[in-house]
Amino acid sequence: MASKRKAKKTGRPRSVMTAEACAAIVKTVGLGVWPDRAAQIHGVASATMRAHRARHPSFATALEKAEATAEAGFMAKILRHTEKQWTAAAWMLERRWPDRWAKREVV
Repeated sequence: MASKRKAKKTGRPRSVMTAEACAAIVKTVGLGVWPDRAAQIHGVASATMRAHRARHPSFATALEKAEATAEAGFMAKILRHTEKQWTAAAWMLERRWPDRWAKREVV
């Protein structure tokens, strides 16, 4: 009786952008980490993550939502500090309405 040998798999390896990797990257981006750096943290090359983002609109949307969530979290922290520290309010004014509040340096 001939023994059955397992055939070697050939071709390109499966993508490292599994559902678990995508979820981990989105969660890390939600904490405020840049998407490329979040991919690297989870063992995915930046170029691979960007290609996946271009091919999968749902992943791109999830990343955008995570970035917005991170931004809102940082904004909330700054706004909470404006009650106790005037420099936080000044910082916010300078960046939100730079045409009226940014420092102007005389050259």
